[in-house]
Amino acid sequence: MRDDALQQRDNALSELSGCYADVDALQATLADSAVYVRFLRKRLLELELLAARQQQQQPGPADKGGGGSSGVFSLASIRTAIQAAVAEAAKCSEEERRKRIRQLQLRWHPDKNPVLTEFATEVTKIINEAVAEMERAGGA
Repeated sequence: MRDDALQQRDNALSELSGCYADVDALQATLADSAVYVRFLRKRLLELELLAARQQQQQPGPADKGGGGSSGVFSLASIRTAIQAAVAEAAKCSEEERRKRIRQLQLRWHPDKNPVLTEFATEVTKIINEAVAEMERAGGA
């Protein structure tokens, strides 16, 4: 009877050890998948950025048609949203204006977006251009 109990314990420990090995393998697979998903997201944004750059370099009537890159991550839609946010900030008091612009700059700072570094850099340039335009217009 004691031998049976020891045998059952050994079998249970062996099965538990196998389960732990399975869990470790699944965690490693999940970690690899997460890295791959981050890579794919970064690549997608790089391709959208490249497409937006190419579209900007090819002037013509198709630019105003809202064609290929009218998604959330298109530079045209982001430029419009940033210009609207900066224009809204220009209407505020100086302290509030600085606060809003600083929040916008921090939100899109490339160091704060390691997966989207190139995209964040482009957005930061757009923010700086919009702020400079606001300052030239006498809003600061």
